[in-house]
Order: sequence, then structure tokens, then C-alpha cells
Amino acid sequence: TQARNDSLANTTAVAKAPKPESVALAVDTTVSRTLLFADVLGFSGLADSQVASYCEVVLGEVQKLVAESQNPPIELNTWGDGLFMVFESAAQGADFALALCELMKRGNRESLWANAGLPEELAMRVSLHTSPVKQLTNPLTQNVSHWGHNVSVAARIEPITPANQVYGSAATAALIAAEGRADLAADFVGMVPLAKSFGTLELFRIYRSGTHS
Repeated sequence: TQARNDSLANTTAVAKAPKPESVALAVDTTVSRTLLFADVLGFSGLADSQVASYCEVVLGEVQKLVAESQNPPIELNTWGDGLFMVFESAAQGADFALALCELMKRGNRESLWANAGLPEELAMRVSLHTSPVKQLTNPLTQNVSHWGHNVSVAARIEPITPANQVYGSAATAALIAAEGRADLAADFVGMVPLAKSFGTLELFRIYRSGTHS
């Protein structure tokens, strides 16, 4: 029939369609970057009916921070409640990490979350790690991305960070001090076992000077 012939013609056309050209990877470059991981506590307990509100309100507020930042992340990714961001300097990463915690506290205080049908209080754990990483172009997203063992290290700090606080590695704390940011401070926490049996790491609590929170 004509319909069958048309269908076969379309199938043949698809089969003969040229394959898309592969995306060339960026030159294998090693750079020093500050890696940020963040996670919202209690996200897994949200009902499906609350997910849209979470995306619109919580992630919407995070997007405002990105848009208003003088030093926005050079890479940003999210999956569910998890955030991954990359910054050019330790101080830039610390500024944004603390802004995230301040956002969560403000949302609790001003009932931003409750008014959207979410839990009355939400909290975020945020980790920072400054280290050498591989900077490449991801062939799937065609965006610059960062890779390497130290990305995994940064990810393992986040789960052991207290709610609405920022934990950073010794490298991050030292670079914040070296950058001369008197408004940022770091207190030694100790040698802390990382998540998923990833060893122990010297960690610091990072905060704004004069707040101790």
C-alpha cells in the first residue's frame, strides 16, 4: 500500500541519515579550581506532589544567587537536591557556599518553604575542596567540565558536614587566608573520616568573620 511504501521510505531515509560529527575534546588541561558540593537534607522525604514546588522555589532561589553573583560558578550541575559547582578561587567558592546556607536560613525564617507547601525548615550541607582537576569539554553537554580524583574527594566531604554549615579542606582554608579576605574565617575541625570509607581529611569550618555560624 501507499502508506507502507511511505513508511519504508522514511525508514530508509533515517537509516541513511549522516551521523552527527563527534565533539572535539578540549586540550587536556590541568587547572586549580574550588569544587562545591551541596545537598538538601530531607529531600528524599518529599512527596511527588512537592517536587514541583521544590524545583520552582528552592532551586529558583539558588538560581537568583547565581544570577546576582559577581563571581558565578564556571560549571554548574544539579541532580535532585544535589548541587555541584566549580569556582576559580577559594574565596569565590566560600562566598557562594555561605550564601547558600544563608539562603536556607532565610527561607526558614521567612516561611518561604512552608508557604510553598514544603517543610517549614530546610537545611543544606555544603563542602569545598580546592585542588588540581582536569578541565575538558564534555562531548554530551558540549560544556566545560571538571574531572579527577579530587572531585570525588570534594563529594565525600559534603555528607559529613553539619546542617547549614560549610566544611572545607585545608587547601581551601589556606587559600582563603592567602587571598586576604578578612571577612572570611576558618576554624580547624580535625582529621575527619570521609563518607564511603574514603579515608580521613583535615577539615575546617568556614564562616563569615564575626558570625561564628
